[in-house]
Amino acid sequence: MAMLPKKIQSDSGLQAGALVVYENDGRPLVAAVLTFKNQKYQVLNQRGREAELPSVRMHVLPGRMPSEPDTLQEKAKYLDELALSAAALASKLDLGEIWSFVAAEGRD
Repeated sequence: MAMLPKKIQSDSGLQAGALVVYENDGRPLVAAVLTFKNQKYQVLNQRGREAELPSVRMHVLPGRMPSEPDTLQEKAKYLDELALSAAALASKLDLGEIWSFVAAEGRD
């Protein structure tokens, strides 16, 4: 079971450049918000594709898209590198150790 960041609660809270993750074909994709219109967010994902998503499909990530990448290709490359970096860090986590700590604290 994948642990995802907090779901977006409001359609008005995300500005352009906000980082999100959403599921597509059973795999998480990192994306940046481009705009909001017609009750959906227009996002650019790490594959360089744009998608229109309702807020219920997205989970907000900390941070923002840096202003340096100018083109959509550069932005997609940044998002892909961010996803690869997160996956590398996640692979180093010992979930058994984390679970035993949380269970000892009596929390979910």
